[in-house]
Amino acid sequence: MPFLKDLNQSSHTTHLVLTAAATALATCSFFSIYQSFTRKKRRAFLADEINRSLAAGTTSTRIQPSPSSLIPQLASAALPSPLPTSDTDYAEELVREQLARNYAFLGEEGVARVRESSVVIVGCGGVGSWAAVMLARSGIARLRLVDFDYVTLSSLNRHATAALADVGTPKVQCVARALRAIAPFVQVDPRVELWRGDADGAELLRGADWVVGTCFFVFGGGQGEGRN
Repeated sequence: MPFLKDLNQSSHTTHLVLTAAATALATCSFFSIYQSFTRKKRRAFLADEINRSLAAGTTSTRIQPSPSSLIPQLASAALPSPLPTSDTDYAEELVREQLARNYAFLGEEGVARVRESSVVIVGCGGVGSWAAVMLARSGIARLRLVDFDYVTLSSLNRHATAALADVGTPKVQCVARALRAIAPFVQVDPRVELWRGDADGAELLRGADWVVGTCFFVFGGGQGEGRN
């Protein structure tokens, strides 16, 4: 009878669907169990490795303090760099290739204006360090970095260039070292100084086309103390 035939076909289809669903569920369960087992095994392996290292007195996982963090005064000296520091040491073809996207976006005239400009950044912490990096990547001609402060552990959550080894070194030297590695055609002038609104402060800004101020100042008794 047609009715029984249709009923048998429907039952067969239902059976196939249920079989496929059961197979998929079993496969997912298997993979879930396997992944859970693998994670537990990996955690156990790592725990054993750590315990063995601690038992053996291994020091490779310990943080070694940098010499500059032990004697911050020594870090104020200029750090030698084997990298080129001006356009004369870096082929123009390489500069143009590195700034290819800048040329595509700003055009020849726009990039030429950037590459002729000088910027002073006052404060090289969580804001100034990022500004310095982006200006260097944009091909700015000259950057003067002004900051009296040193990198601390608390700087590492926001500073653009500082790493653990930089703790205890002047922020401006930390940024300058990174910029010379990123854009050696940019002239970087790091100044470990406290900017004040007096004649000395004006001298630090001399020759700048733009000034990026990333500090706020508390004035009292005619003196300004920077906070970055």
